[in-house]
Amino acid sequence: MPICDGGVMSFITDVFAGRAQNESARMEARQIEHESALAREESVEQAGLEREKGRKFSAKQRLAFLKSGVSLAGSPLLAQEEVGRETAAQSQSVLQRGYRDQVKESNRAARVRYGGRNAMLQGVSSSFSKMTGGAGNAAAS
Repeated sequence: MPICDGGVMSFITDVFAGRAQNESARMEARQIEHESALAREESVEQAGLEREKGRKFSAKQRLAFLKSGVSLAGSPLLAQEEVGRETAAQSQSVLQRGYRDQVKESNRAARVRYGGRNAMLQGVSSSFSKMTGGAGNAAAS
């Protein structure tokens, strides 16, 4: 008498295969989320560098105006304000791009995780249907 018949072995194999696919998908999703968080941090850092670059440029421009004897009132002041607005816009753009990319990657991670869960459930349901189909066929004989 065999310890385990083919139906039970098939059941066990399907369940373990589904679990393995689920675990693999979960690991991939964690990796995607980790990489997207790093990319987001990088965009925050890049935005800070953009702000610092703009601040330095503005300071150099102010110094050049003052060295040449130009007052910072009027047009020079407007130029300084424009540099500040452009710098803020560039910095904000970098931050928004980083956030948008992180959301996109988080959604991809969720789809991968969902696919793994689906594979696991399909493995289990396939196993059960094989088992119940096999039992029904044996009873009919």
